[in-house]
Amino acid sequence: MALSRALAIVGSGLAAVVGTGCKDSVTPSAPITVTAVSPARDLLGGGSSVTVTGTNFINVISVTIGGSELGNRTVVSATQITGVTPAVTSPGAKDVVVTSSSHGSGTCRGCFTYTSLGVLANCWRPVSVIHAHSRVLARLTAGEGTGKASSVSAQQP
Repeated sequence: MALSRALAIVGSGLAAVVGTGCKDSVTPSAPITVTAVSPARDLLGGGSSVTVTGTNFINVISVTIGGSELGNRTVVSATQITGVTPAVTSPGAKDVVVTSSSHGSGTCRGCFTYTSLGVLANCWRPVSVIHAHSRVLARLTAGEGTGKASSVSAQQP
C-alpha cells in the first residue's frame, strides 16, 4: 500500500512538472524585411553610396547585392543601413539580402540594377554654355534627365 501511495505522489508531481513546462513559450524574433535601396542603380564597377531600408536590422552580419558584400556597411538604425556598392561582372537586376544573427534574412528581389556604361551614355546633357561653340557637360544619375547621347556625343569628356 505504501508503495502504491508513493507512486501516486510521484506520478502527480511529474504531471504537474510536465503540464507546467509545456505551457512555456518563446516568442520568435520578428523577421527582417528589405523594402528598398536608394539609389537603385549603379555601374558594373560599383563604388556608389547607397541606403538600404527595411525593418528589424538588428545584429546584422551581412548585406549583399547580387551575392557580393556591401562595402563599408554601417547599420544606422533598425530600419536603415548605408554602404558602398560592390563591383559585379554582369548587368541587370540583383537581389539585396540582409542577414542577422538573431532575426534571419530578408530579401528585396531585383530591387538594385547594375548597368553597363553604354546604357548610361544617354545621361549626358549640356548644363551651360561658355561661348557659342563649347559646352560644359554634367554626368547624371541613370534614369534622370532627358539628354540624348546623339546631341552631345562629340562633346562628351
